[in-house]
Amino acid sequence: MDQAKTMPTMRWKVLNLQQMVRAAKRISQASGYLELGLIPQALQQLEGVEDFGPFDAAADLIRGEAFRRQQRHEEAAKWFRQAARKFAHPLHHATLFAISHCLQTALQPGALVSPHSAIRNPANRLRPNRPQEG
Repeated sequence: MDQAKTMPTMRWKVLNLQQMVRAAKRISQASGYLELGLIPQALQQLEGVEDFGPFDAAADLIRGEAFRRQQRHEEAAKWFRQAARKFAHPLHHATLFAISHCLQTALQPGALVSPHSAIRNPANRLRPNRPQEG
């Protein structure tokens, strides 16, 4: 095998691997900022990356969550929808739930109780149905 013929392929794989590592670091950093509630910093970590490769759906999901936390529900729904198209089937359902939540909130502010508020406020929790007498 001629070494000159294999070098461009190997170089491309190394560059591709380096790009993937950078993308994974950006995703990790953005996720960390999001956990800390530092939304602008989370979004900033995702800017300037042309291709997240296999992490593309995760980047879309982080963007969606960041915009949802900023109460920008229509924009959040757009990113959640893109993530849903890219994720594997089990994660697809969770992403579709997030889209639904954002669209409901955007269309009818105050009409939807947040799942997180139900945990913090016992009055918002669902009560089980009681059997009817008679």
